[in-house]
Amino acid sequence: MKRLLTALLIAAAAAGVALVPPLAPDPAGAPARPVRAALLACPELAVSADSASTLAALVVPDGGGTAADGTASLRRIDAALDLARVSAPGDPLTLLVAARSQPPIVLRATEDWAAGAVAGVAVAQRSGPGTGLASAACPLPAPDWWFVGAGSQLGRGAALLVSNPASEPARFDVALFARSGPIEALAGTGIDLAPESAVRLRLDALAQPEELLAVRVRASAGRVAVALRDIAVPRGESPRGVDFIPPAQPPATTLRVGAAPSGPGERVLVLVNPGTQFATVTPRLSTEVGLREIPDLPTIAVPAGSTTSVPLTERLAGQAATVLLSSDVPITAGLRAELPGLRRELSWLSAVPATAAPNRLAAAGAVLVGPGLATTVTVTAPEALVAGTLEVWTTATPGAGILDGPPPADPGTVAADGTLGGPVLVTGPEQASTPVRVTVPAGSLRTVTLPASAVPGLAQVVWRSDPGSGPAVVSHVTRREDPAWQTGYAWWPTLSAVPAIPVREDVGTLAPPG
Repeated sequence: MKRLLTALLIAAAAAGVALVPPLAPDPAGAPARPVRAALLACPELAVSADSASTLAALVVPDGGGTAADGTASLRRIDAALDLARVSAPGDPLTLLVAARSQPPIVLRATEDWAAGAVAGVAVAQRSGPGTGLASAACPLPAPDWWFVGAGSQLGRGAALLVSNPASEPARFDVALFARSGPIEALAGTGIDLAPESAVRLRLDALAQPEELLAVRVRASAGRVAVALRDIAVPRGESPRGVDFIPPAQPPATTLRVGAAPSGPGERVLVLVNPGTQFATVTPRLSTEVGLREIPDLPTIAVPAGSTTSVPLTERLAGQAATVLLSSDVPITAGLRAELPGLRRELSWLSAVPATAAPNRLAAAGAVLVGPGLATTVTVTAPEALVAGTLEVWTTATPGAGILDGPPPADPGTVAADGTLGGPVLVTGPEQASTPVRVTVPAGSLRTVTLPASAVPGLAQVVWRSDPGSGPAVVSHVTRREDPAWQTGYAWWPTLSAVPAIPVREDVGTLAPPG
């Protein structure tokens, strides 16, 4: 039987951040070649005495069987030795971080295994301003990142977690867009980041108090991996929500944001227009009954260089929906979904590229399952009929116990050289579910509820589009009833293939004669 290696970690260090980075779409019809190496950087696993984090990695088996050659391992961003290695495709690897913060962990995959490498993190905190659930995919480093919906007002704990897992130095700039227009990021230009290192930047130190911000992180040298952890402003002593704001795709004239989960609670669409021209945006909704207009919202005006928000709560009336946006100038967007109640738990969604050939996989790397938890996955077909499968790997692991019990009393430690000390626990076999077939008519969406689990565990959920399927937008939300917690995000496609650069002989002159 395949087995899940669960390593109990604890370490003292700081700072942060794999799936596909915010890259521009590949040219239509461009030839592609398989990815042969992947370096995924997970967000800083910042935990307190009353919280813990789980990090999960998986190499998704290819559709025709187990990939023949490859390796995949987890290590600290600043270490030369592996913490643990993935034993085979389809065999998940999980790390539990308890009691103190852990520097970023990276997943390195090679050869045939690189195209199916996915990872994610889930964090549960039981007290303090950051009480609640938070989760994020672990992305590949990229040159350009966008986040929509943050803020820098007093009491808000929003922070950028920027890491450079490469062996070369990186340099990046931070740009901010508020309701009133672009604002200067204090000391946000020319930030140097050494190889295999990370930095945490609080938004309230980068900007004057702003209730709504869009953030761009752009590398001028090298590439960086970025995450944005957001803690809402508390109401007195009562926390009001925490989660990672997922990365949004770079500005474009056609976007898909989703899917807003069904049920009660506030839903707010947030848009940013970073350009110099006024934007006129036409929104539509993709729902279970098909595509529909929004009668009282034919267009949305977004001034140049600014961010704006649009309430959707009454317009959605509790139904699940993916928001389709068409704009005359490039924009990008996100969506805030809140649970009602005194403490107002929140989660964020973002505009993401659709999953389509040649990158037909998308995944959520770390989804908590167990008593009182329910996870729904939404698949949207914005353009044409979508067909594919959902695959779920579920493992009984102490990591899911972070919801209720205290952190482990004797966790393992990670030394400076990256070696794992202390106990290493091997738990029961993973359970790979029978793939769930999903077919979605054009313009509509379908919601799949993951099987309930009586035992606390961790799920890794993968979407695989059929050959010839239309583009798919996939997202998930995990909810807990008591206390009212939720987290989730839209899935970026995994980078299974990259465009092949054509090379041809140039028989012309290289310079004018003479």
